[in-house]
Amino acid sequence: MRSSSLSDESGTHKRTPAFQKIMFAVKLLLGALPLVGFYCYARFFPQNYMPSSPFLISQKFSYLKDDVSDFTVIGDSVANDGIDENALTTDTVITHNISFSGYSSIECYYSLKTYLKMHKTKNVMLMLYPKHYETVDQFFNYAAYGHLFSFGDYLEIYNLAKKNNANIVFSPVRDGIKTVNFTFNDYWNPVFHYLAYSPQKYLPAMNNAKFFKRKQSNEEELARLSHRADFFPTSSNPTFTNFIGNEFFEPKKLHTVYLEKICEITQENNIRLIILICPFSEMSKERIKQKAEKDYFSYLQSIRDKYSHVYLDSEQFIYYDDKYFKDFAHFNKSGAEKYTQYIKQTYIDPYIHNKTTAEVIK
Repeated sequence: MRSSSLSDESGTHKRTPAFQKIMFAVKLLLGALPLVGFYCYARFFPQNYMPSSPFLISQKFSYLKDDVSDFTVIGDSVANDGIDENALTTDTVITHNISFSGYSSIECYYSLKTYLKMHKTKNVMLMLYPKHYETVDQFFNYAAYGHLFSFGDYLEIYNLAKKNNANIVFSPVRDGIKTVNFTFNDYWNPVFHYLAYSPQKYLPAMNNAKFFKRKQSNEEELARLSHRADFFPTSSNPTFTNFIGNEFFEPKKLHTVYLEKICEITQENNIRLIILICPFSEMSKERIKQKAEKDYFSYLQSIRDKYSHVYLDSEQFIYYDDKYFKDFAHFNKSGAEKYTQYIKQTYIDPYIHNKTTAEVIK
């Protein structure tokens, strides 16, 4: 008698189309398991491997123990280095500093938007070095890496950039991107890599951290911020930075759009917006061109004049002795103490004495 149709003449079991589909699905599932495991580890255990800045960004301000603040500082590394929120927090006033290195008005807007979902504040102080109205510094390296943006945020950035014919210059070029023209390849390719926690982006950090060796330092940083302890400026490389020495100040369209969005979100939430002017070192004074300075303040004045709740801290640059700086823009600890004292005397002390910001600036 001949064998059944499910066996060949040698007695070997034949694989039906249904069986082959099942085996293919099983192999596909087994092959995907390492990627699924990697995704879960990358997403749910960032404290184990992420560098400090993107890790803190990934925490979405959960480390802030106060739900309501009187003053919230947002900006780039100059604001992060220069304003000690501990010294501006008293029994009656709470100050948060949610600034991060490399932030432009783009990252500041989404950071503030995220912050306001969980916290309330009465005053926002925005402090950006002039170049961060002209370029994007750490968009991918910090903000995207730490998942500041949702897919909807990326789409909004893309559409606003397209609408305003805007390009963004990214530096440094860790991702190999110099100028982003918002084509699919230039913008969406890295975006999808970050959204998916792809090994291409996150495995190098895991290797550097031996997968878990950053856990202690990251948890210590969270504890430090939560308990308002041990303020110290971050490290930076002494160098001349953009704007110093430039003949012109040329803000990018997209940066202006997001500066106005910061104005709008603060207005909608009945928050006073104070635009702080970062001090410069004396050694940079002769290098700052008059035309660039004039253009810079004309730009900020036009924003101030458009919104009644916006106050411009100064209409000219302020210069501090070189001893207060570790480079041409970033404060050392003594400089941070000096500038923080200025903020305290100008804004915090009058506020403590039951004066509104509007009364302070009359």
